[in-house]
Amino acid sequence: MRNIYSLLIMIPAILVIAGCEKNGQESVLVPLTVSVSDDGFLSSDGAAVYPAEFSDGDAIGLFAVENGTVLEAVDNLRLTASSNGGSIVWSSSDSVMTFPENAVYYAYYPYQENFGASVDPSATTASEFFADFIAGWNLPDDQSNGFADYDLSVGTASPSSGRLDFEMSHAMGLVKISLPEKTYRFTNTDRQIPDYSLSGNVVFNDFKPWTDGNFYIYLIMPGNFSLSGSYGDTPWQQDGEAIADNCVTIDYGEPEVIEHLLQVGDFFLADGSLISKDAPASEVSSADVIGIVCQIDPDRIADGEKEALGGVAHAIVLATRVAGFLSADNLGYMRRFYTDYSIQNTDFEASYTRDEEEIGFPNIPMTSDLQELYTLADENLDGYRATHLIYTERADDFAKGYYPGFKAVYDFASEVGGPAEGVTTGWFMPSGGQYLDAIRNLCNVELDITGIVASGVANGSMAWEGQGALASAMNKAMEKVSNNNKILYSDYQNGVMIAATASDKYYRYIDIADGGWVDYICFFKYATSIVRPMLAF
Repeated sequence: MRNIYSLLIMIPAILVIAGCEKNGQESVLVPLTVSVSDDGFLSSDGAAVYPAEFSDGDAIGLFAVENGTVLEAVDNLRLTASSNGGSIVWSSSDSVMTFPENAVYYAYYPYQENFGASVDPSATTASEFFADFIAGWNLPDDQSNGFADYDLSVGTASPSSGRLDFEMSHAMGLVKISLPEKTYRFTNTDRQIPDYSLSGNVVFNDFKPWTDGNFYIYLIMPGNFSLSGSYGDTPWQQDGEAIADNCVTIDYGEPEVIEHLLQVGDFFLADGSLISKDAPASEVSSADVIGIVCQIDPDRIADGEKEALGGVAHAIVLATRVAGFLSADNLGYMRRFYTDYSIQNTDFEASYTRDEEEIGFPNIPMTSDLQELYTLADENLDGYRATHLIYTERADDFAKGYYPGFKAVYDFASEVGGPAEGVTTGWFMPSGGQYLDAIRNLCNVELDITGIVASGVANGSMAWEGQGALASAMNKAMEKVSNNNKILYSDYQNGVMIAATASDKYYRYIDIADGGWVDYICFFKYATSIVRPMLAF
């Protein structure tokens, strides 16, 4: 499909350009309608692909040559695109534009204010005219945000019947890479959710292409090239020749695009795949499930998780197992928050005293103001960032085993065999707000400010009562998962460690039970609780 954009240039008949003569006669100045068309790159099957799509603010550079000379008035003249009545028109900032009808015109896109290159007025093609400019064109290795800004195209035209029609050709070559990867295209209608690609195990060596959702696209200078990378455990390398205005396809298999309605309760697999919560039990039980989707509201996913995923996080996943629970008779799976074991027997209080707030770790203080406590707890959403603060800012203590709960999170991937590297944040300790969201969404309860009461467990704690059989509701969400891939909640005593402290001596955890209560608790850091990690994808 050809993209054509026109500009009507009105030229007063009384204006002349000094030195523009043909056979001793001054050039005739006439109104011209300028059009710019781009058919895209020519692929090996003869189809045109990836044509330029111009929009407001795009600009081309225009040159005019007459009698072997570039005209001063049209020497890298900028024409800028703007929309008008549903179409694109081009205009110059000059109040008067004079264009001889006997000149030959050359255009390029995108416009460069500091053109800097020489042009060849004796040329007969746009590629020859702009040869020096094309040779010096700079293509970045990282084109992951798109290649439009680097897609240099050139064209030439002569006035004919009152028109100046540029048929642009791409000065660069294009490479299209097809890999056998899986992409989820979410069909949710209540919110726009970007595609989710299991491409974390796709590696490109020394270059970063853009993806259109199906293929990887990369602009390349004309001439010989060598590109390489890997997908999964399979390396690849391709040597070839790039030709201007042509698209070369590197084909290692067709991508798989799966349309999926993303829902709380969907099952997350070790390789990063998803299974709908509505899938048959036989399909879920035979799959390598490691977690369950518990949050898809982007406003309740923190910046730390999004940044770790390159800016976009689709959902939060709660583990279907607990860390350290290696067998049914393993009773040592509960973990302390912090203990300095080197002084535990000589100075017990000092052994569990440590100020994590000084490294930026979330601290939800022991306040009796329930409104304040609720707000702080509910807004505590960045478990990923908090977990990595322990890994990096308490690296020595972590290596010595003084943060057992976080060590359990760190080791969890090896226990459950996932997630696949690169497609998620990796496991992290849930924040208070993230775990409260998991309870809300999987158990269908509100847990808002109106229902809280002071908890009798410890000062500076809060609770909700009368919420129904919460442990059973969490187990119901996991009922299709095989027994090997889940650890069920008990009727009571389901305290899960969260990434928050209450002071230098107290940490926080959240407990639920079939008795209908949710306790948001602070307790001594030497106390133990369950570690049930989360991840974002």
